[in-house]
Amino acid sequence: MSLAQISEFSFVLAKSGLSEGLLTVTTYQYFLAVAVMTMAIAPMMVAYAGKAGRRLSQLPPFQFLTIGKDSTFPRKHITLSDHLIVVGFGDNGRAAVQLASCRGIAYVVLETNPETVRREKSSGVKIKFGDASQKIVLKHADIMTAKAILITVPDATSARKIVVAIRHLRTDIPVVVRTSFLSEVTELEALGANHVVAMQLEASVTLCGKVLDIFGATQEDKASSLDDVRTNRIQQCHISASHLFDPEISKINNP
Repeated sequence: MSLAQISEFSFVLAKSGLSEGLLTVTTYQYFLAVAVMTMAIAPMMVAYAGKAGRRLSQLPPFQFLTIGKDSTFPRKHITLSDHLIVVGFGDNGRAAVQLASCRGIAYVVLETNPETVRREKSSGVKIKFGDASQKIVLKHADIMTAKAILITVPDATSARKIVVAIRHLRTDIPVVVRTSFLSEVTELEALGANHVVAMQLEASVTLCGKVLDIFGATQEDKASSLDDVRTNRIQQCHISASHLFDPEISKINNP
């Protein structure tokens, strides 16, 4: 839609066409009227393009555009139940699939990279091509009978759209989301995610755990300290222990 308007260079071409006798004065006037009209309505068309596209994608004639003309979704397929839907097949998605395979958990992967889908499907991975933010794609992944959904896509905006689409179809299914930053957790939870794992926080927890191991912390102390890190109570611990590093107290203890 953003390309529907006539650009300014078209006026130059039309003027040349008029001077060379290729366009009549009447045709030139029609051209000017249409050009100005398209330039005026283009901003509105661009503003509503996303919403209009999503609505059109739900209509049967356009569904193949959402899923893909050569979609791996068969017209008739065996309906899964009590399975895990994994959205995204990066490192996190791959680890989840390996765990599901080892534990005998039925799963299906949704991935938007066609090369990844072709490669992994030939390797035996139960993977399908499709955008999980589209409800029709989620339905083809049997969301209505699934037991849980794991969203591993790295983009927070995409993750939010997927959570919204899921909640439009089901409000009871557990949704676990991977996100990069702690600041994104609150919004994802507000949209309906049951569990949000912030990679930024988990990296801090892992690093602190390694430090505690080096300093010989017991498993009980380690678990308690790492729980403090996850719940941001570590700041309170820091404040309560700050007197240990107070310069004045240090002078008293070390005259």
